[in-house]
Amino acid sequence: MAMVVVALLTAVIEESSKFLAASTVVDDAAFDEPMDGLVYAVTAALGFAFVENVTYALEFGLNAAAWHILLTTLAHALFSAPQGYALGGRHWRTGRWWAARGLLLSAALHFVFNGLLGGGAGWPVLLALAGVVALMMVLAGRYYLSYEAHAREKVSG
Repeated sequence: MAMVVVALLTAVIEESSKFLAASTVVDDAAFDEPMDGLVYAVTAALGFAFVENVTYALEFGLNAAAWHILLTTLAHALFSAPQGYALGGRHWRTGRWWAARGLLLSAALHFVFNGLLGGGAGWPVLLALAGVVALMMVLAGRYYLSYEAHAREKVSG
């Protein structure tokens, strides 16, 4: 049970940190289209992953950090897609719950990822992890297509 709590708290704290970093530019004039939310959220995630990976490498050495770096850098970027979508969604949706849902989905994806990693090694865990990463990639692609459709609608209308 303690591992579940740790996995949940880690996901909530890390995703909230990235969300706060990305949301600092929402009111900036440069944030002028929905795709900007995804760009800023992923940028914040990559910065977070960099610091986390350096810390991990310093603590455990480069050999131990190699897999961590490969898995978590992409994962952090993908976890941030829902919150980036929510931040960008302010261009056509209103309300506070929109951002909260994006953050909640990001934290949920991160929690599942942490839970799979904490479950022990073996092929079933690796396959489940690959499934979660594939789901996150599909969601990121779906969000991108939604942004593009909105941008085309905005230009034509």
